[in-house]
Amino acid sequence: MLPLTGGMVVAEEAFEVPAALAAQRERRGLKAAELAQAEAEHLEKAQRVWSCRNCTFMNSALSNTCAVCDYGWTGQRECPSDKWCCSASTGGCTFFNPKTLFYCEVCGRVRPDLASMAF
Repeated sequence: MLPLTGGMVVAEEAFEVPAALAAQRERRGLKAAELAQAEAEHLEKAQRVWSCRNCTFMNSALSNTCAVCDYGWTGQRECPSDKWCCSASTGGCTFFNPKTLFYCEVCGRVRPDLASMAF
């Protein structure tokens, strides 16, 4: 029993505290199980490899592009997810620059997704 102001007394069960605590423990357990499964899948995928069609380098299955020649699983040259392409369609040189750079390392053109922004 829990005392309240005004002399009233209310039982803990009225707040359904035990049920709420049990539900919270169950959610934590499910979340932990989901995280463990995701980690296991990530580790399994990291152990698999694919051979680049262009240079035959064996790449991790976690990589979408070849670490050596930037060709993708499709056999076409693709921009890695951690870089941006200095696009030839806008007069660029097609070099893949790190996303930390605002200007192309080779030709100095501005990063296409930042071209209209004022700093």
